[in-house]
Amino acid sequence: MLADQWKEFDKELIRETGFNEEFYPFSYSLPLFKIEKKWSGFGTVDYVGCNQARKHRDSISYPKEYYAFLVLRNDGLIAKEINQSRLELPPQLPGTIIILKRHCFHHVIKDERLRTRLYPRFWIGVGQVFDVKPDKLEVVQLFQQFLSHYKAKRAIAPKD
Repeated sequence: MLADQWKEFDKELIRETGFNEEFYPFSYSLPLFKIEKKWSGFGTVDYVGCNQARKHRDSISYPKEYYAFLVLRNDGLIAKEINQSRLELPPQLPGTIIILKRHCFHHVIKDERLRTRLYPRFWIGVGQVFDVKPDKLEVVQLFQQFLSHYKAKRAIAPKD
């Protein structure tokens, strides 16, 4: 279940930090309907990406109930609860934060409101798991620290 969603960070801030339409943290091309996770290098925050995802729920054996995501790249997809209408939710542009209830059925499907000619389409974000539903301030601060970390890292990286 999508427990919450809000637009918090400007798309330009996401782009300036180095997360643009070419951003792809995985070492191979994601096949259709495969969800991939990779440690981001910052705390316990993971990159999570997919090229659509079928109806699923995260492992019941894993006790953490909520997943907070910051969308970094979205090529025309939307993550949502199975029974939620995509039209009831704003498009998940880069900079959008969503809170997902992990043990309820959800999926990632096409959202034609975000028209793109890109194929395959990727939805890539960073995520952090929580035992209880985190409040907005906690999540915003976490992702602000993540973005600041990568913006600083990018500023000191040698220029090609």
